[in-house]
Amino acid sequence: MAKTRLLQEFFESEIAVDKIDREAGVIKGVKVIGFKSRNGREYTPKALKEALPMYEGAKVYVDHKAEGRNFHERWGKLRNCSFVEGKGVFGDLHYLQESPLTKTILEAITRFNDSGLSHDADGIMESVSGKNVVTKIERVHSVDFVESPATNSNLFESVEMKTKILAALREAVDQKSIAQLLARLAESKQVSEDAEFEPSSDATKLVEAIGAAFSHIAASAKDASTALSGVVVLAVGGSVEDLQAKLKEATDKNVALDAEIKTLKESAEKTSAREACVKLLESLDRDVSDMRVEALLAISAEKRQHLAESWEVRKQRPDSSKGKFQEGADKGGDQKGSLPDSPADFKAAIL
Repeated sequence: MAKTRLLQEFFESEIAVDKIDREAGVIKGVKVIGFKSRNGREYTPKALKEALPMYEGAKVYVDHKAEGRNFHERWGKLRNCSFVEGKGVFGDLHYLQESPLTKTILEAITRFNDSGLSHDADGIMESVSGKNVVTKIERVHSVDFVESPATNSNLFESVEMKTKILAALREAVDQKSIAQLLARLAESKQVSEDAEFEPSSDATKLVEAIGAAFSHIAASAKDASTALSGVVVLAVGGSVEDLQAKLKEATDKNVALDAEIKTLKESAEKTSAREACVKLLESLDRDVSDMRVEALLAISAEKRQHLAESWEVRKQRPDSSKGKFQEGADKGGDQKGSLPDSPADFKAAIL
């Protein structure tokens, strides 16, 4: 059963941005909280949206503390908090300009920018598909300025869990194409074990890892030509010339295949047209011959019926009738058989 838990986030981060209005004592557009924590927790968009009123006006202290806060530890307050789809909660941090901590904090932000905000809150966490997911934030005690925020890279940037490029590819090494890619990466040594990228989601992580590998190689090249060569080697396992040869081979095969398909299509169309001509002649009761079919094929389909109708209707053969011998045999009277009894009778029958 889900229980209320204390949620405090810590983790190391980076990236430098300066949005400080020193005259007003405001740092605008700070990242309050994101969706993924480097402490192994995830926050649902619904949980952050519903908690938005709790972040508005939240007190900002310096560092987390297990019990109670002192007045001198207070550094600021959050205002104008809003939820940004796909990123998290943002707001303006109004700080105490005369605080003895201000000078040190602002210098750390502008020079290093590896600090950020981390909330101290209570919430409901559930296990979803093996992940710890915060589905509800019940109370926000404070949003503190810390050296290692877990869901933010710094005060301004959204940080997702960074992943090692090679580690992400190894997860799919059972796929032949990925195994070949890893082998080429290992051989070329153009992507180190420390090379990272930020996946958008688990569903796209593998695709983005492949893209990150190519980008890493291209970005580390001295010029465009070297970048292209490096990417090609990684992609096809050979030089640019090898790629050109493979492309030509593929093009030649496609041309030959297209020609074969065209021939088969034309043959099928001709066969279909010939059958149509034969059916036309038969439906109009005209004699069917190769010469007539070829004549019909030589003109457009719209004119074929007119030509076919100009030919004579097929001559009807007369129905067979009974011969005189049979007629004689069918006549009444005393008959000995179907054949005349004598040459004289035969002569009389045919005259």
